[in-house]
Amino acid sequence: MNISRRWRLGWTFTAILVLLAGCSSASRSEHGPESGTRVREEMAVSEDLADKAAGTYRGAIVSNRKDATRSDTTVTITRLERDRVRVSSSNSRLGSVEVRLKRKEKQIVHDGGDTPFALDLDSNPPMLLYSPHQKAAFSGRKL
Repeated sequence: MNISRRWRLGWTFTAILVLLAGCSSASRSEHGPESGTRVREEMAVSEDLADKAAGTYRGAIVSNRKDATRSDTTVTITRLERDRVRVSSSNSRLGSVEVRLKRKEKQIVHDGGDTPFALDLDSNPPMLLYSPHQKAAFSGRKL
């Protein structure tokens, strides 16, 4: 993979993570319960998001200025509570981080903190975008 393609891939992935982080921290709609917002929130609370997210994901760590792209990386998500998981990898760039989760339409995303996490449930198999403490960026699919 040439350097310009790596840069484009890295910047594209970074932009996606920034957008996802912005979406998850954006203020809620000001529409009342008639819009269905409250119903969706109640459904999200009753779901076991951690069970949906738990599993093994294989993908790549996208390059940044310091390190090269590393493909064939494995990330494991372990359920801690209904809405909390531990994301770990044997790769030291990713390490291990605990993340609180919430539902955002057809995604499971981080609920606060400095670790962007977005699991797209609409893709088959589910696609994970994850950036522990925003220091490295992982993109992979559930095995």
